Amino acid sequence: AAAGAQAVGAPVGEAARVQAQRSGVVADISVREGQQVERGAVLLRLDDAQVRTRLKLLEQQVAEARGRVSMLEALVASRGDAYGMQVRVRKATAVETVARLEAARAQVSAKEREAEARARDARQSEQLKAKEFVASVEVENATMQAEVARSQVDAARAATREREASLGRLELEQRGLEGDARVASLADRAALAAAKVELERYEGELEETRQEVARWEVVAPR
Repeated sequence: AAAGAQAVGAPVGEAARVQAQRSGVVADISVREGQQVERGAVLLRLDDAQVRTRLKLLEQQVAEARGRVSMLEALVASRGDAYGMQVRVRKATAVETVARLEAARAQVSAKEREAEARARDARQSEQLKAKEFVASVEVENATMQAEVARSQVDAARAATREREASLGRLELEQRGLEGDARVASLADRAALAAAKVELERYEGELEETRQEVARWEVVAPR
C-alpha cells in the first residue's frame, strides 16, 4: 500500500500520531493497531530496496578506498625507507672510498719521493763511474732501482685515478638515488592525497545514504 504515511501508536500508554518523512510503498508493519511500543521503536518500513542497494555499494566503496589509503601509506613509508637505505649505503661506501683515495694519494707522494731519491742515486753513480770510483755493475743497479721506483709511481698514480673515478661514480649514484627518491615521494604522496579525497567523498555519500535509509522508517516518538 502507498503511504503518506500516518500511524497512531501508544508509547507508554499514551496515544500519539506519527508520520513518515516521505511517501512510499509500505514494505513491513512492525506493530498492531493499539499496541503499546517503546519510544523510538520502528513502527513500519517503506520499501527502501533501491537506497539499501546503494548503501551496500557505498559501504563496499568505502572499504576499498580505505584499503587503497592504507596501501599507499605503507608504500610511502616503505619506499622512503628503501631509498634511504640505498643512499646511506652509498654514503658509507663514499666515506670508505675517500679514505682509500687519501691513502692512495699519500702512497703517490711517498713513491715520488722514493723515485727522486733513486734518480739522484743513479745520477751520482754515473758521475762516480765517470771518475772510475764505482764499477759499472753498481751504476746498472742504481739505474734499475730508479726505473723500478718510477714504475711504482706510475702504478700509485693509476690506483689514485681509479679511486677518484670510483668516488665520482658513487657521488653520481647518490645524487641519482636522491632525485629518484624525491620524484617517487612526490608521486606516492600525490596518489595518497587523491585516495584520501576519494575516501572522504565516499564516506560523505555513505553518511548521507544512511540518513536517507532512516527516513524510510516510521518510528514512535522519542
